[in-house]
Amino acid sequence: MDGHGLNGHWPSTRTVKTIPFFLQSTGCFTMLRQDHVEAALLQAYRKAQLDLDCAAFKSNIDIMTSGCTAVTCMYHPRKNKIWVANVGDSRAILIDKEKACVVHQSEDHKPNVPKERARYESQGMDFLSKIHDDGFVEERINFKGKNYPGIQMTRSLGDCAVKDYGIIAEPEVVEWSLDECSKGAYLFVACDGVFDFVESDEVAKIILSSLNSGETPRQACKRILKTARDAWEESEGGYCDDITMILTSVGGGSRHVSAKEHISGGCIAGLQKSCTIS
Repeated sequence: MDGHGLNGHWPSTRTVKTIPFFLQSTGCFTMLRQDHVEAALLQAYRKAQLDLDCAAFKSNIDIMTSGCTAVTCMYHPRKNKIWVANVGDSRAILIDKEKACVVHQSEDHKPNVPKERARYESQGMDFLSKIHDDGFVEERINFKGKNYPGIQMTRSLGDCAVKDYGIIAEPEVVEWSLDECSKGAYLFVACDGVFDFVESDEVAKIILSSLNSGETPRQACKRILKTARDAWEESEGGYCDDITMILTSVGGGSRHVSAKEHISGGCIAGLQKSCTIS
């Protein structure tokens, strides 16, 4: 999860706990046992949004224009499959060890994505695009005829003010087979602090170069961290967005290795045996 807005830390730190909780609850767990993985993930996100609504009201926390992105990955070793659910622009990528390339990645829910734009514009929102002097293209979503709330994604958890206007909490769920990755793969999950300036293919190249040279997954994450921070420094001067990432080995019968790196706030759910550096 990656929070945004004045109180973005609250929905991110809450849903990073509630989504795994709901996935293990009776309803979702039954769906998972029956191989209805997509239905379980949709239900967990739906309950997480309802929980945010109720808990924020009871705690008097304003999340009308505060929320978080989310990406959830579920791995079934016997079926050799991964399911990915996401809202917003946190991203998961699957890197084939043998082919040395990205074979799958989740889709960011940005304002300019045609199917996303069609939904929110039909429900009373406007698309705003602005090109800055340095060439950076800023894209936001506002109420028609207004200059707020300026949201930068078409799906999120929280952001209650826009939930009736096409900015939905329903995740996009995809299924990735690992059968094509004969020697296994690496799953890398990160918030937009990485991907705003570092493309998925470059991330894969850095990870594989690091691991193939004998470095640990943690060291590979530190390489990504440095690359992303350097890119932010070059583009934005002293500002750097939250950067959170997870790297883990999956499929192919390979030894499990994982690492999690985290700086500058933000929250993300960890995979098994991951380690954190703040």
